[in-house]
Amino acid sequence: MDVNFQTSFNARNIEPSEIAEKFIFSPSFDRLKNNCHSIILGARGCVKTTLMKMLTLPALYNWNDPKAKEFIEKIPFFAVYIPTDISWILKEDSIKYNKISDAFKESISKFAVNTNVYESLCDTFINILKYELIDQEEDKEIELCINLIDRWELKKSTVPKLPYVKEALMKRRDDVTKIIPKYLLNKSCEVLNQDFFYLDYLTSVPTVVSIFKRIFNLNDSKKFALCFDELEFAPKWLKRDLYECLRSTNQNLLYKLSSSPTLPKEVEDVLKSEYGASVGNDFDPIKMWELQSNNDFPIKIIQSLLSINGKSNNLESYFGSNFRFIKGTETYDVGSHYINEIKELIEKDYSFREFLSNYGIDVNNPLPKTEEQKVSVYRKMKPVVYFRNYFVKEFVVENERPILKPTRKHVDLYSGLEVLLNITDGNPRWLIGLINSILSRSKSSKVDPSVQYDEIIKVSDRFINFIKNTPMNFSHSEDLTMDGFFDLIGKYFQNELLGKKFQSEPISTFTFDLKESPDLELIIEKALLQGALILVGNEKEIYDFEINNKRFKLSYLYYPKYKLPLRMNKQIKLSSIIKESISEEKKSNKDNQPKLFNDYEN
Repeated sequence: MDVNFQTSFNARNIEPSEIAEKFIFSPSFDRLKNNCHSIILGARGCVKTTLMKMLTLPALYNWNDPKAKEFIEKIPFFAVYIPTDISWILKEDSIKYNKISDAFKESISKFAVNTNVYESLCDTFINILKYELIDQEEDKEIELCINLIDRWELKKSTVPKLPYVKEALMKRRDDVTKIIPKYLLNKSCEVLNQDFFYLDYLTSVPTVVSIFKRIFNLNDSKKFALCFDELEFAPKWLKRDLYECLRSTNQNLLYKLSSSPTLPKEVEDVLKSEYGASVGNDFDPIKMWELQSNNDFPIKIIQSLLSINGKSNNLESYFGSNFRFIKGTETYDVGSHYINEIKELIEKDYSFREFLSNYGIDVNNPLPKTEEQKVSVYRKMKPVVYFRNYFVKEFVVENERPILKPTRKHVDLYSGLEVLLNITDGNPRWLIGLINSILSRSKSSKVDPSVQYDEIIKVSDRFINFIKNTPMNFSHSEDLTMDGFFDLIGKYFQNELLGKKFQSEPISTFTFDLKESPDLELIIEKALLQGALILVGNEKEIYDFEINNKRFKLSYLYYPKYKLPLRMNKQIKLSSIIKESISEEKKSNKDNQPKLFNDYEN
């Protein structure tokens, strides 16, 4: 099964009613439905769009779950789903290089956003009448539409029915699209004379919602929630407006916003201002990477996919376990798996023998002597022992470096339930693609580890290639590439694990400390958005405006390429990785010094 991370399993392309058919409840969805403003932060594929669409009535009423009825009764608002339209930016880009007034640029951009909001509001009204206010008198809808036509400056000939009002909005948008080339030719502001250019959804939506609630006698019932999705692609002015709205006291409106893990400068200025919205008092921040850090949600996803495909619901039985990653009580008895691995590594790894001796462990009888030793040494070094023993062929003392075994399939390391639950970092889009690929090749009651490994590698390769081809626009570094950056980091971490010195906690994360390096900052920001990097240990920060001094790890989908265990350890500054890598490269190849990171050497 071919997995395309850009389009496969992307909720943006699926109707809410279809999303509901396979939706799995999560704590993040439960928080999103609360009677407050919310901000969902997360990488692409982390189901932000799915959660936003699931708030809408077509999704809720097609959700086949025991919780659905209770959820519908308790949700305190009607959701107005508003996807960020890339044309909002394209309209700005198409005119920004022309010598035209800022007023025209802003008018066109705001017109496009307003129109999308009004169309989405029409959809919501239609759905309310379809699912909740059934058998309402037609006169009420006509009265509502007469008001909409008036408030939104639509043609008086518009038929006063909601589908026709929406159609009139779409036609007007098409007409304005034709105006732009005319303006670029004659630079005449006459094209802005129409009153609808001066509409503002911030004032129009509350007015229209009040009218709707009056007509249908809903004055004391639910609010309306404007759900703006994927704001990382929205115009700057819109981001500022929306984050200012988090201080809104309008009794009829809530704001539900979704965006990338790091918020832009224009949002920082708003939230850090004297009158900026504050967490708890004004809104609830929902960090998807923190909520998906446990295995409950991935387990539910896999169980659902197994059920759909008629497979056993016993995950451990179907996929098998990988003892190298099982957390819990380890066995340290003579003849146990772990002790045998330790003995094998002792025989061929001089640095491992030194490590054990430094902790007072007898290399001839490497059994733990105390409970404290089990915790502080044996448990901590377990993944390193397994991986180092797997890859190291022998240790040549003169070279101060182990010789690794020839490249081959690493089925034993990258298969089993524990690996499947963690390899996608809790990202549902990648996990669904991976499990479906595995299921498509499994015809028995248990899936072979080699099948799991093959599909993991395929998904890993496609993901890495997708990241490699992410469009970048570097301003200072001619030789810098996304692929080169990740290769530098991955090889550094691999050397920490499989290099000349055995370490029970090899470095596997980095902190960004190159604030004056805009091209590297761009790489980090893009990688965060795509899920290639994950923010680590940042729970104290409510939201992140910059990446400086933040800690990151590679997506686990990179780990098979660099022979790394699915585990996080110590951190190092990015500048140190670059300097050490350049130094090693110079030693090994004096006549061909690397160009990729020369700019960051000093």
